[in-house]
Amino acid sequence: MKKIMLLLSVSLMAGMLSACSPTVVDDASRPKVQIDPETEAPTAAGERRPDPTTPAIEMMFVFRGNEDATKLERVQTYASEMNEQVLLDKLIGFGVLEEGTEILSFNVEGDIPRGPGALDGAVDGERIGTLDLSQVPSSGTAGETLMLEAIGNTFIENFELDKLKLLVNGANYESEHIVQGDDEYLEYVSEYVNVSDNSDEEL
Repeated sequence: MKKIMLLLSVSLMAGMLSACSPTVVDDASRPKVQIDPETEAPTAAGERRPDPTTPAIEMMFVFRGNEDATKLERVQTYASEMNEQVLLDKLIGFGVLEEGTEILSFNVEGDIPRGPGALDGAVDGERIGTLDLSQVPSSGTAGETLMLEAIGNTFIENFELDKLKLLVNGANYESEHIVQGDDEYLEYVSEYVNVSDNSDEEL
């Protein structure tokens, strides 16, 4: 009887010791952890992080007239940044303005941009841009109208303006067909066709 009790005690002790021993984990089954050199925070191996050296790309819309000067076209395009010079270069590239055209000045007055989804009337006052160019090409009535609409829509949409005042060498825009007064502005034209143009290169 004593032997039986002794054997039972030994087996119970062995069971308790095995329960308390640490579990061996195969290193291959553990998720590998790496340290992010920028944040010094651990990240799981294989997790993709955005490359901090990749330049940001800005999307913008540039307008132009179609080949037969009957419709306004809206082209989605990209560049490393969006500013008035980039828009001018795009307009030149699309044939709206001529090579050698320069921006003499560009300024915006009025309220901050409403932003997408803002309610009409949420901001009091108007946001007006004034663009002074060194030259504007002359053309027939239909082509000239589309050219002005393309310039106006391009700057109004990308700078979130209510309207744009176009000057040429500091004076109101004037041609054989169209003469603008001091209180006349280019306003956004909503009748256009969206087109895909893959020939445009990033600037």
